[in-house]
Amino acid sequence: MKCLALGIWTMIHLAIWWTTWKERSRRIFEGIDLSLQDFKLYFLRISYSWSHALEGDANISFLDFVDNIMQGA
Repeated sequence: MKCLALGIWTMIHLAIWWTTWKERSRRIFEGIDLSLQDFKLYFLRISYSWSHALEGDANISFLDFVDNIMQGA
């Protein structure tokens, strides 16, 4: 699990950039904007899905993933 958290923290900058870019595009081209809470959830979902790509078949639930990120584990 420690390796998973390390991998997440190394890609966090890219995930922030990606979700911000997607939100900007959504606002410009679709005229839709997410609330701050929905934007945060979108960011966490992106990070969660990318963590599976990093870790392969890591069997971790979304809530455990968020908990681990918040604890820095």
